[in-house]
Amino acid sequence: MSELVLEGRDLSKAYDGVTVVEAVNVSVAAGEICAVIGENGAGKSTLMNILAGVVRPDAGQIRLRGALIELRAPRKAAEAGIAIVHQELQLVPLQSVADNLMLVRPPGARRVGSDGRPAERTGGRSYHRGSRAETNFVRSMLDRVGLKVDPSAPVSELSTAQCQLLEIAKALAMDAQVIIFDEPTAALLPTEGERLLTLIEGLRADGKAILYISHALDEILRIADRISVLRDHGSRKKYQYDLLGMNSRLDSLQAAILLVKFKHLEAHAQARRRNAERYRRLFRQAGLEKLVVLPVQPEGLHHVYNQFVIRTPQRDQLREHLRNRGIPTEIYYPFPLHLQPAFAGLGYHPGAFPESEEASRQVLALPVFPQMTEEQQKIVVDGTADFFSGSSKDQAEV
Repeated sequence: MSELVLEGRDLSKAYDGVTVVEAVNVSVAAGEICAVIGENGAGKSTLMNILAGVVRPDAGQIRLRGALIELRAPRKAAEAGIAIVHQELQLVPLQSVADNLMLVRPPGARRVGSDGRPAERTGGRSYHRGSRAETNFVRSMLDRVGLKVDPSAPVSELSTAQCQLLEIAKALAMDAQVIIFDEPTAALLPTEGERLLTLIEGLRADGKAILYISHALDEILRIADRISVLRDHGSRKKYQYDLLGMNSRLDSLQAAILLVKFKHLEAHAQARRRNAERYRRLFRQAGLEKLVVLPVQPEGLHHVYNQFVIRTPQRDQLREHLRNRGIPTEIYYPFPLHLQPAFAGLGYHPGAFPESEEASRQVLALPVFPQMTEEQQKIVVDGTADFFSGSSKDQAEV
């Protein structure tokens, strides 16, 4: 897997006490299309606007190639190489195509050579309005997206599909490495949408990191390398079940994800098993076997390792320690099944299944994604060892 370019960690946003996005994690790598899907009102557009600097989060972090950044405004995001193609196009109708395209170039944009190609990044502008360099640059950007229009024509004369292409050209003009698409085909005819999807696939081939919001599952199945589902605004209450039953829309979203994953299922399963064995070796080498309980691998069986779950009575403190080091973990089942609201009618009370209840307070899932490297796993294990080393010192001092 390529380098992660953009990460949002535990992003939250509320308006007047109403939670719109709650503790959401999202990431995208270079040369990857990550689709973000969910029901209307799930917070998808708000999440994308946070990543594009349009909306400031109430909590959480945004990291660009691992470095913490603060996006106080869209201009800051543009300077960082992040662009968004909004569902409602952000164009000035009475301005020309060239004027709209050049409006987005920040002071730190790449220099433009006489051939119209971007040169190395500098701190200032090097073009002059109406110059040959600017004209060549504009035409080169329009050619990249296949937009065959007169650069001097007013945007008001363009079709919806042409305006969409101009928005993408604007993103390329600001040298964006991350491009966010919010329902880009919603207002297009099928043939226009097909051309747009082909263009987006070309951007992926060029190494761009793409976040793609759409309700059209056929589009997602065609272009997405990975899918993130946003449910209930990302609420951490997603593992509490009040009712028995099913959500047919959610089932269709899960089916879409599986259809994408099936192509890579066996390779990913093998990679996860490899990572699990590597975790075991690293935990043994760090002398942590007596401090954490590792997953058991029954003889003759092959675990998929969708999660690599360790167990420790100091679960919550360890999780906070790893979190402070930038290491994501998850607690997938914080409530034992018999205490879920959906099963209240069975009459079980706390203490009915003590082992299950104790496990729910101690289990912690470590990252084990297929593309994980040994160096990344060592960072997780070293962080865990550092936590227990500090805990031992604290106990000795007491």
